[in-house]
Amino acid sequence: MSTDFMVVGNWKMNIPEEGVVEWCRSLGVWCEGRPRGLEVGIGAPYGELSFVSGEFGGREEVFVLGQDVSVWRGGSYTGEVSAKMLKLWGCDGVLVGHSERRHVLGEGDEQVYEKLRRVREEGMVSVLCVGETLEERERGEAYGRVSSQLHRAWGHDGGVGSDFLVVAYEPVWSIGTGRVPSEEDVREMIDHVETHLEVLMGEEEAGKVKILYGGSVNGGNAFDLGRVEGIDGFLVGGASLSFEKFLPILESVNSGGVGE
Repeated sequence: MSTDFMVVGNWKMNIPEEGVVEWCRSLGVWCEGRPRGLEVGIGAPYGELSFVSGEFGGREEVFVLGQDVSVWRGGSYTGEVSAKMLKLWGCDGVLVGHSERRHVLGEGDEQVYEKLRRVREEGMVSVLCVGETLEERERGEAYGRVSSQLHRAWGHDGGVGSDFLVVAYEPVWSIGTGRVPSEEDVREMIDHVETHLEVLMGEEEAGKVKILYGGSVNGGNAFDLGRVEGIDGFLVGGASLSFEKFLPILESVNSGGVGE
């Protein structure tokens, strides 16, 4: 996996304000003059994946992500979308275990474990989301919860491997609320994730895994957050639904200093 700083926009169950075509066109124009050292990911709804991958196919700086994947490889599971389907639609990777899947839709750690393996089987990268609720943080359980999510995702068979894994730390209580942890809190949790990955896969392999921060990232805080030691990128939700709002986040990397 490259050492480039990574900015992933997750559109969730939305279409960008200006429309998918115009959003992608704007990103394409911006990327023409981009500096080295930045990768941009797009987590688009299923119906838009083929178009988005068609727009950016062959461009190493842009990659396409499914927002979820089935635990099953195929079969009679109405409404499910397999990793093989996502690969055929042009996906380079998949978001796995996003907080909304866990806390709104009741997805458990065992499902996350199975989904990571389905994604790896198709040679795609998993962006594994971990993070604590406000109640868990207030009870002093934040670090234990994140450790548990990482450990259970790794499983008993040696894990998914550093070449197929990105970890996104997203404090659940910060997503979409405008509340952002202090830079010290973020740094300490990123350090905790790094340490736990070293326990699971060894220092050398853990060092290859990008760690993203997600949770109310916007153009106003991206520069400062990006300079927090250990952060290799961002997972962006609401601010990715308008390219005008997404652009300042990209420019925070373009301006230098972020991710160094």
